[in-house]
Amino acid sequence: MRSPLLLAFALAIGTAGSLPSTDAAAQSTRAVRATAEASMVLTGNIDVAADGAVSGLVLDQRASIAPAIAAFVDGTIRKWQFEPTLVDGRPVAKHAPLRVRLLGRPGADGNTEVRMTSVDFSEYDDKATDAVTAEQMRPPRYPEAAFRVGAQGEVMLLVKVERDGAVADVVAEQVNMGVVAPEHVMQKMRDMLAKASISEARKWTFTPPTSGEDKGLAFWTVRVPVTFALSEKGSRQPPSPYGRWQAYIPGPRHQAPWRTTDDAAQVGSDLLPAGGVYMVDSATRGLRCIGPGVRLHRFHAQGVAVMRSSLFLALTLAVGGGAALVDTAAAQTAREVRRQAEASMTLSGVIDIGREGQVEGFQLDRREKVDAGIAGFVENTVQGWRFEPVRVDGKPVQARTAVRLRLMADNPDEGSMRVRLVDANFSKAGGEREVSTDKVTSERLRAPEYPPQALTMQGEGTVMLMVKVGRDGTVADVIAEQTNLTVVGTARVMSQLRDILAKASVRNAKRWTFTPPTTGEAKDREFWTVRVPVRFAFEDSRERYGRWAAYIPGPRQRAPWKTGEETRVAGTDLLPEGGVYMVGRAQEGPRLLTPLG
Repeated sequence: MRSPLLLAFALAIGTAGSLPSTDAAAQSTRAVRATAEASMVLTGNIDVAADGAVSGLVLDQRASIAPAIAAFVDGTIRKWQFEPTLVDGRPVAKHAPLRVRLLGRPGADGNTEVRMTSVDFSEYDDKATDAVTAEQMRPPRYPEAAFRVGAQGEVMLLVKVERDGAVADVVAEQVNMGVVAPEHVMQKMRDMLAKASISEARKWTFTPPTSGEDKGLAFWTVRVPVTFALSEKGSRQPPSPYGRWQAYIPGPRHQAPWRTTDDAAQVGSDLLPAGGVYMVDSATRGLRCIGPGVRLHRFHAQGVAVMRSSLFLALTLAVGGGAALVDTAAAQTAREVRRQAEASMTLSGVIDIGREGQVEGFQLDRREKVDAGIAGFVENTVQGWRFEPVRVDGKPVQARTAVRLRLMADNPDEGSMRVRLVDANFSKAGGEREVSTDKVTSERLRAPEYPPQALTMQGEGTVMLMVKVGRDGTVADVIAEQTNLTVVGTARVMSQLRDILAKASVRNAKRWTFTPPTTGEAKDREFWTVRVPVRFAFEDSRERYGRWAAYIPGPRQRAPWKTGEETRVAGTDLLPEGGVYMVGRAQEGPRLLTPLG
C-alpha cells in the first residue's frame, strides 16, 4: 500500500497526542517517530501433513483482512516446510493454532514494505501437566504517573520459575509503546510500565510441570506478556481491531542474566497472546518451521477504493492508536468521540480562467507530495468550475488566480471515507498580494503560552477565536468559537482540555491590537469581527503539505454581538494559522459561480 500506509504512519504518530519535551539535548520526537512500525497480527489454524508440508491454512475473519494482505500470507505460509511431528517415533499430521505478525514500513521509493516478521504456533493450556502453568497471577496496577499521561504499551516479561513454583527472578525483556514522545520521555514511560510489571510478577506463583521431558529441570523460564491499554470504558485491554494496522514504537530488548543463550531474536516471542504463560526452550514447543519464516513484499496502491479504505485506516490510527486521554467510565466513551473524527488537508495551486469564466488550466502546487487519488479528485473538480468573467474596462479578459483549497474527510459509516472539498480562497485576479488597507490586519498578535495543565495532559488542538475589534484597533470582545483537538479521550476529558486551551487563547487575545481598514466599504463600521486561529502543538506544523491532519471537531459557539455573518460559512473552522480573517467581507479575487464540488 503506497502513500496510504505512509499516511497512516504520519497520522498515527504525527498528529495523535504527543508528550512534550523539556530537554533540548534529548533525542527529538521526530527521531523517535522514525523508529515507528505498523504491526498487524492475524490468527488462524494450520494443518501440516506427516511429511512436514502445509496441507491446509485457514485465516480467522478473512473478510476483515485486505485481499492483498490475505493473499500474501496465504502464498507465503503454504510454501513452508516443517519438521515432522513424531508420535512414538513415527511422523503424524498436526493441526495447530497460527499467529502471524506483519510489519509495515514506508519505503524510500514511496511504496510500503510489508514483511512477515514472526510466527507462533503456541497454545496455552492451563491444565497441561508437561509445562509451567499459572497458579496465581494478579495483573499489575496501572502506574498512576503512566495513567495520567496516557502511557500505553506492552511489557514482555521473562520469568525464572523455581521448582516450588515461586518466582526466582524476572526481567522486562522488551517494552513496546503505543504513544510517541522525545526519547528521554519514552525511556521514563517504558521504565514505569516495566517496574510495575516486575514488582507484581515477583508475587506470582506457578505450577511446575509434573510430566514430560522438562519436569526434571532445576528451574524453568517462561514468557508472560503484560498489556497496559486504556480503553474507552476504562478496561485494561480493549480488543484490537482485527485486520488493521496498529502503530507502535518498539523498545530495546534485554537478555535475562540467568540465561546462557541469547534468544532475543526468537521468532514469535512478540506474538504471544496476553493472559498466557509460555515456556522458553521447552522440549514440547509445538510446530517448528524449517523453511523460510519471513518474507518481504511491496504493495502499490491503485485506484480510489484503496485510497478510501486507507484513509479510514489513517483516521483510526490517528485517533485510536496514538496517545489517549482517559477519565471515568461514566463519561461518554472514547469510542464515541472517535466516531466524530475528521481529517483536513490544505492544497494550493494556480487557475487560468477564460473570457467566458471557464477553467482553461489548473496547476496543483507540489503535486508529487499529494496522493495520486486526491490529486486526480481535485483536478477533476476544479476543471468543472465556472467563474464570473473577469472584466477590465468592461470587457471580459483571460485571468490567472492563485487558489488555496481545503479538503475534508470523515467516516460516516465506519466502513468508508467521504472526501469532499469544503473551502476555496482566491487571490485577486493577476495574483496581487500587496497589503490591503480595506480590511483589518494584525498589529500585535503575540501567541499565548502553552497552559501547563494542557502540557501535562498532552493536549493539542486549534482554537478558532472570533474577535470584536474596536475602532481604535483594540479588542472589544473575544470568544472561542470552536476548539478542535488532535488527541482523543472521553467526552468529559475532551471538554476539560478544550476549556483549558480556549481560556488561554481568549485571555491572551484581549491584549492584541489590530490596524483597522482605512479604505473600502468596511472602513466606517462601528466595529469589525475577525477570526484568528490559534494552534497548540508540540511540533512545527510546517511540512504538512499534501498530508491529512486528523482532529476531533468541538462544538461551535455564537458570538454575543452581531458579526455580519448570518449563516455558517463552510471552511471557517479550517482557516490556516497565522492569519487574520475578516467576517462578512466579500472574498477577494474571481467569483466562483458553481458549487465547490
